[in-house]
Amino acid sequence: MAKTWLLLYSFLLFALVSLAQPLAPLMHLNRHSFTLSQVPGIYKSSINWSLQSTANVLCNVQLSNGQKYIPKQGAAPVLIKETTTVKVKIAGNDSLFIGTYVIDAEIKLPIVSIHLDYDKFLGSDGILDGYMADSNRFVGNVWQKKSLPVFFEYFDAKASYGAACKIKPFGGFTLGLKEKSLHLYTDEKIGPKRLTIQPFENRTHAAFKNLVL
Repeated sequence: MAKTWLLLYSFLLFALVSLAQPLAPLMHLNRHSFTLSQVPGIYKSSINWSLQSTANVLCNVQLSNGQKYIPKQGAAPVLIKETTTVKVKIAGNDSLFIGTYVIDAEIKLPIVSIHLDYDKFLGSDGILDGYMADSNRFVGNVWQKKSLPVFFEYFDAKASYGAACKIKPFGGFTLGLKEKSLHLYTDEKIGPKRLTIQPFENRTHAAFKNLVL
């Protein structure tokens, strides 16, 4: 049986948080709706990127670097020269695909990228807002351990992976500290049953329901 809990220490993984517009509802996108010229991941140099929709499916594409791309027959590819996040929305569908292309960066450790709604995460009414005023007074949302839909990406030198899942505060009294731990977990209503990643060379487990960041 695959181990479903994994503790990821900050010195092992560099976390990137995308301060994006609201992504809810996040759904596990049917990748058969389109094909990509290159899969998200780490590239040593610039790439020519394009998307081809299938079965006349209409796609809306957004690139974080501000470039414009309209997915249609014969559309010229875009040259991605810097690290860029691509979002693909299918017309008439609530699902959303997100992929990050890391360009010309020296990566020695795995990368975790979490795309989320900034206001709902770190805003004044976000799930991480709160502190411990004293031993008997707990202030803010963080103590309620509310969850938030996110899109999770994992990269290393050999593979890349992305999936919709959920995140919520993790811990007890430590939630009163400025830096807080996070519980990332799968939810089959919006994504896969397990996250299939293998972050440690000396571990054989490659499928997880829960991660602690």
